[in-house]
Amino acid sequence: MNLRQLKYFVSVVEAGNMTRAAEQLHVAQTALGMQIRQMEEDLGVALLTRHSRGVEPTKAGTILHARAVAVLKSVEELRKEVAAADREDSESDKTRHHPGADADGRSRSHRPCARASPAGVS
Repeated sequence: MNLRQLKYFVSVVEAGNMTRAAEQLHVAQTALGMQIRQMEEDLGVALLTRHSRGVEPTKAGTILHARAVAVLKSVEELRKEVAAADREDSESDKTRHHPGADADGRSRSHRPCARASPAGVS
């Protein structure tokens, strides 16, 4: 089972119809059906009840749907967190590697200057 299959399964359950889900996902209906069947084979259970009006999740399918929604949401949150961390690293790297920055990233031109006393003056 992979993330694409989970996404496909969630779409099918929420659409209630393979044709509509395939259209929303921009995939061929046969490819979508094959992915769902592959999940059913991998898990060894029927996930959907197919009928003339569309599809409905079985008890196992209802459990999978709830968990798949949570997994997909978690993956999306993870992607956002990782992207934000990368942006922070990139900003930090720009400051750190800026030729006018000192070791802690502050601009040398903005650090307080230590004035030297003229010779003989205390």
